[in-house]
Amino acid sequence: MNGDDLLPILADETSKGDADLTPGRERLLLFEHGTRPWKLPPSAVLNTARNDLRKRGSGRPFAFLRKHVRSAKSPADLLRRALHDRGTGLTAPRVETLTLYGDEQTLRHALKLANESEQE
Repeated sequence: MNGDDLLPILADETSKGDADLTPGRERLLLFEHGTRPWKLPPSAVLNTARNDLRKRGSGRPFAFLRKHVRSAKSPADLLRRALHDRGTGLTAPRVETLTLYGDEQTLRHALKLANESEQE
């Protein structure tokens, strides 16, 4: 499926009374149809895990699943939880969460980076 294949899908979506397709809804539609317009590097995934751990108690939304962030003891632990329970992450309603949990190889590389930085 290429970008031209998505035009009828997006047009069909907007014809359902949603003339102002929001960027978030558009990203979700693209993700649902298998389009991955970006691929996060492992370092970005690790930084996201670190940021989510810093956000605890602030009331701000997490990129990783809340249950994983709340119970994680370190960025490496958060990434291990994400890898172990990827299926739950793949059913999340947020595109950011789907992107993180959707790439197992990048999660594994981010975990490797996290383990290396904990040993330093």
